[in-house]
Amino acid sequence: MSAQAALPTNRTEIASIVIPTATQGLLLPNESVAEVIESTPVMGELNSPKWFAGYVYWRERLVPCVDLGVMLQGEATAHDDKFRVVLNYTGLSDTLPFVVITASSAPSVLRITEDAIEKMNTPIESDALLMHVLAAGRELAIPNVRYLEEKLIDAGYVMGGNSNVAD
Repeated sequence: MSAQAALPTNRTEIASIVIPTATQGLLLPNESVAEVIESTPVMGELNSPKWFAGYVYWRERLVPCVDLGVMLQGEATAHDDKFRVVLNYTGLSDTLPFVVITASSAPSVLRITEDAIEKMNTPIESDALLMHVLAAGRELAIPNVRYLEEKLIDAGYVMGGNSNVAD
């Protein structure tokens, strides 16, 4: 038996989704995505941070929407995001069971094994990212969904509308 054959390998397949943004592709496990929706309008709010795109009406509720490209670049980029990706609750707060991020085109499914994902030494330019990886030959970033939730909660953008705005 060769030394290479004796090495353990992790062949657990991970169903993942690749979310294209204006700045880079994002990689998330399928289980963290509730739904991908197309051509849903975003209802903006006056005097909101640039990274807060507004609210998306989804399944009879208003869900806060983050433009991750703006959060990463610090300024608006010229793009027309036609897709919204609804992310599931991480457990941070019951007031925010879902978060929406914008996608520049249709997300795609990627089925990979753990040993096919390689962490890259690319510097992390924002707290909104956990790391950069090479997955199935593609350079992608893994977003820090918990950080997105913290930013939204700290700014008062929770389910149903901004708690800082008077009715």
